[in-house]
Amino acid sequence: MAFLFLNAGAMEVGILAALPWVSSPILGPMSGTLIDRFPRRPVMVAADIGRTLCLLAIAIGLLAGELTLYQLYVIAFVFGCLGLCFDVAFQANMPAT
Repeated sequence: MAFLFLNAGAMEVGILAALPWVSSPILGPMSGTLIDRFPRRPVMVAADIGRTLCLLAIAIGLLAGELTLYQLYVIAFVFGCLGLCFDVAFQANMPAT
């Protein structure tokens, strides 16, 4: 999408590809303790709904013609944070069931 619609170069696409993974070392140590304080299934549902809204925001921005590369950066980072929350809650939920 960044290549086709936003004319992004290799550097911009590389940053965009790395942003979902940046949240793991930053938020990883804290996410386990935070997610342990809440019921795991609602956390997983909320994270999936948030990721769906992120993808929907990309589609709406593209259809409206207002999508920018910086918006994609923010959405990619938020998508990675929500994915991290889902993965931590899922791994903690599996032994409990």
